[in-house]
Amino acid sequence: MKRINILTVNNNPNSLSFVFPFLVNKVGLKERGIKARFFYGIKDDLYDCDAVFIDNKFFTPNWHRVGEGFQHLQKKKEEDIFITLKKARERTGAVLWFDNSDSTGTPQFEVLPYVDGYYKSAVLKDRSLYCKNFYRDRIFFDYYHKKFGINDDFATAREYLPDAAHLKKIHLSWNPALNNHSILGNTYSRFGKLVSRMRRFLPVNFRYTARFARVGRLRRIDIAARIGLTHPRKFVHFHRRMLTERLARFKIDTRFASHTLYYKELQNAKLSISPFGLGEISYRDFESIICGALLIKPDMDHLRTWPDLYRDGETYVKCSWDFSDIGDKIDHLFSNPKRVAEIAKEAQRNYRYYLFGGGRDDFCDRIDEITKRHKSSSLRAPRSGAKQSGMVSEIASSPDVASRAPRKDG
Repeated sequence: MKRINILTVNNNPNSLSFVFPFLVNKVGLKERGIKARFFYGIKDDLYDCDAVFIDNKFFTPNWHRVGEGFQHLQKKKEEDIFITLKKARERTGAVLWFDNSDSTGTPQFEVLPYVDGYYKSAVLKDRSLYCKNFYRDRIFFDYYHKKFGINDDFATAREYLPDAAHLKKIHLSWNPALNNHSILGNTYSRFGKLVSRMRRFLPVNFRYTARFARVGRLRRIDIAARIGLTHPRKFVHFHRRMLTERLARFKIDTRFASHTLYYKELQNAKLSISPFGLGEISYRDFESIICGALLIKPDMDHLRTWPDLYRDGETYVKCSWDFSDIGDKIDHLFSNPKRVAEIAKEAQRNYRYYLFGGGRDDFCDRIDEITKRHKSSSLRAPRSGAKQSGMVSEIASSPDVASRAPRKDG
């Protein structure tokens, strides 16, 4: 039995998205000889395993904002984190850092020398770009800064750029699509701490509760775009204001709405527009697909993520980052209602695969592959009593090669 210990928190939505697929796929993991155990604090038995999966949100209190607000490590706290990581590497098989930040940027690459693998839910296709400084440490923020001169009160340059030799440690994990996006799912997100405590004492069986709305139902709303303009970050506010201006001729209500009204509109909308936030991937992406609206979103071709729900013209429709073409895209879709339905249906079929079909096995295989990828690390510090019978490095097929739901044509 391969033992994975997961150091995480139970009060952060990104962390809940990170751990939920472990909870719902417990049986599948067991069938592959994998047992996952959750830790919400550093205890001595945390290191008694084949691999420690560290959720970066666990160390959030040890990070702070410097100068104009960019996220950096304090020197003393930095040393505390590094001591923890070094101790883990001495005592366990492999130490893997899971960066569950919102975007392809804002990394904590300071930890790269101290871990065996660094995993993100979305990575830049060209990983050499991680050796460059982007404004506010996000590639799309950099775009708005250079093209429109937008500055951000929180912005500064990243102090730590990774050594090119460490780029091979950067891998793809999984994105929040594998969280439970439904009314019950929202309850889990809101009461994650209580649920995690109940799980210790009660036989709680987790499952996906998403209910996909029929694409072909009568949809009286042309476009759903409840994005609001109250975000405190200048880049997010600018991005959304630019979108609302481009949509003005369609006379869409973009003001914030209650959660109930928001879902009701999505279920009755033909199109749903989901801009970037602090990151490229948004919960609105998943909610739009579940509700049966065709997803329109800024171009995602610069990144790789898994599950892959972003295939232009197949599962969503991309637009430019400055929204200059969004009006033409919408006009074209309105003139092709059959095409709208085809893309929305394929998006649902693709997403269902990951929640209720073979994608469940894909996740379990992915975890198995990750442990095998770093199997050679266990030679570094075998636990007491562990056999060292000439085990060689075993590199499985890369989990970075994002598996896809089989297309309906086979």
